[in-house]
Amino acid sequence: FRFFFNDTATTEIYTRSIVGSVRCVQETDTTISNEEARTILSYLLSVNQISTQFNSKCQITNLEREAMVMNIIQASNILNVSTKTKHLAIQYFDNVLLNIKIEKSSAWLIAYLCLFIAAKFEGEVNEGMIHYKINLRRSVLLSESQLIKVEGQLLNSIGWNVSQVTAPEILKVLLAVLNIDLNTANEQIQEAERILDICIINSQILPYNSFIWACSALLMALELHPHEQLKESLEQEIHTESYGKYYTQLFECEKMLKNIMHTTRKESMDTDSDTNSLSEEPCKADLNEDYQTIEAVSYTHL
Repeated sequence: FRFFFNDTATTEIYTRSIVGSVRCVQETDTTISNEEARTILSYLLSVNQISTQFNSKCQITNLEREAMVMNIIQASNILNVSTKTKHLAIQYFDNVLLNIKIEKSSAWLIAYLCLFIAAKFEGEVNEGMIHYKINLRRSVLLSESQLIKVEGQLLNSIGWNVSQVTAPEILKVLLAVLNIDLNTANEQIQEAERILDICIINSQILPYNSFIWACSALLMALELHPHEQLKESLEQEIHTESYGKYYTQLFECEKMLKNIMHTTRKESMDTDSDTNSLSEEPCKADLNEDYQTIEAVSYTHL
C-alpha cells in the first residue's frame, strides 16, 4: 500500500513513485502489521470526507455520469489496467464533476482523460493505452499539446490531489486492521471487491465516502458468504468509538448496495458480454457530431 499525506506535485510528473514519495507510509506489495494498518485507517478516516452533490452548474445528470463511468470501466478492461487505476479514474471524474462545469458534449472526453491520468499516476501506461490516446486525439481534432493542456486543467480542478484513496484500497487496510487469516476469507473478500466494482457505476454511492461503502460492501459480502470470525471481528471494530459517527451511514449504505446489486445484476451480466464490442475508436455513438467544437468547449468550461 502507498498512502501520501501532503502531495505537492506541480508539474506533469505525478507518478505514484514520485508524488509524495518521501511521505510514503508503506511500499506496495509488502505486509503491514495490525498497528500500522490501524494508523493508516485512522488517517484515511480523517481525510476521506463525504462528497456533496455535483456542481450546481454541472450539466451532467446521474444517468449520464453512469454512462461515462461505464465507458471508463470498458476501456479499463480492454486496456488491462488494474482495479486500483480504474477506481482512481472514476474518482477523478467524480471530483471533476463536483468542481467544474462540464458540457455534455465533452463529458466522454473528460472521462477518458481521467483514465489516462490515473494510469500515468499508477505507472500503467502501456502500448495499447498510447495507441488508444492517439485515436482519441484524432477523434476530437486536438493536438497532443492541446490534450495535455486539458489534462492540466483537469488536474487543477481537483487541486492536483492525484493520490486519492479508493474503496478497494481502504478495504485492504480494513482487512489488515481486523487481523484475521485472510486465506480463510478469500470468497468473502472477492465478493466484496465484486460489489465495489459493480456499485461504483451507480451515482447513489456519491454521498458516501470510500470507507463507508468499502465497509458496507464487506458487510454485504458476509451476508452472502458467511464467515463467523470475520463477521465478529468486523462488527466489534465498527462498534468502537472511532466509527461512531459512521455507524448509521454504514447500514444505510449497505441497504443501498443491496438495492443496487438487485437491480443491476442482469445489467452487469449484459455489460460483461458487451465488453469486447467497444471500438478501438474510443468515442460515443454520436461521434458524427462536429467535434471541432470540443476544443472550444474544453477551454471555455474547464
